[in-house]
Amino acid sequence: MSRSLALIAALVLAGRPFARADEAPKAIEEDLPRKLRAGTTGFFQPGVLLHAWFLSDTPGSDLDQSVSTFRVRRATLYASGELVPRSFSYMVSMNMARVYEFKSTTLHTTPDMAHQVTVQQPVSPVTPLLDAYATWITPYADVSMGQMKTPVSWDWLQGAGRMLFAERAPVTRVYGTQRDLGIRAAKAFSHFGYYAGIWNGNGAANLDGNMSKDLGLRFEVYPFPGALVGGVVMTTLGQRSQPGTKDRYEVDVRLARGPFVFQAEGIRAHDVTLVGVDGHGFMAAGGFKLTSKLQLVGRVGWVDQDLSQDLDPTALDGLDELWHYDAGLTYFAQGDEVKFMLDYSRFQYQDKTPVNEVIFAAMLWF
Repeated sequence: MSRSLALIAALVLAGRPFARADEAPKAIEEDLPRKLRAGTTGFFQPGVLLHAWFLSDTPGSDLDQSVSTFRVRRATLYASGELVPRSFSYMVSMNMARVYEFKSTTLHTTPDMAHQVTVQQPVSPVTPLLDAYATWITPYADVSMGQMKTPVSWDWLQGAGRMLFAERAPVTRVYGTQRDLGIRAAKAFSHFGYYAGIWNGNGAANLDGNMSKDLGLRFEVYPFPGALVGGVVMTTLGQRSQPGTKDRYEVDVRLARGPFVFQAEGIRAHDVTLVGVDGHGFMAAGGFKLTSKLQLVGRVGWVDQDLSQDLDPTALDGLDELWHYDAGLTYFAQGDEVKFMLDYSRFQYQDKTPVNEVIFAAMLWF
């Protein structure tokens, strides 16, 4: 297989739709097989992401109220490859570390919210399936159909193996970490890239119950190696008064030069549940490599999921404005393939008690 085909397989088929000049795959010993034969002319390449945590949360400064736990945050299995070289590819991934625990949730049973009931609902989706799509590769568009990531948040699209911190920023988790069933076209060129698609709008593994669909477009510009400027527009087409209607607007930047890396994104959102709710937020993160093995990282961000709360203190959704401040140290035992992360976060709420969080994480990825 040619060197260009290996690069396409590593960047496009492993679920990373945009190529970066600063993200070329690291070479390994040439005599070790990386792929297995699949079908008549194709290949199969497995992958694994293991992400284990020790987590401690302390509300305010009250050590008596601290909670700590070990957790397998991610245990993701990948299967990707090409069935017809340079023409048809596939991607399947599953996270076997989904947390099957329940929490109490209050649901309103009448439109005026005068009556409510408390039920137990799962914290995580009930299916471990993450990505499952087939791709037709062409010179100007790689067209995929199935379940995949939607385009909001650059940090989300890059995958967990390249995160600066053990966990993504709140604004990314609130508005960006979404998968859905649909079709997309994506391609990266020397100085620009795009990612456009249409999805059900109901989230991962959920069929659609109406004619509405979510339409999204992401466009990126690469002015010079290591630099990126991007923007996203995503909106619901069709019955916009129905619950699940959403709008997303995002801008993001990234710069990686030498030992420095900086990235930031801002997201504006509108969601319809019983009524329309507007929210927005941002995050900015940076890192500096002290040595080839050690990296200092810092991050600051803010998210307000309901702007009406600033005007209406009787709002019933309970969404609280949040600032967060994060600092961390990463040790790269073998690049992004094996690393250890120690992160501290301070979550400062408008109304609720602030929380101090410490995460020690070990990650293995290939």
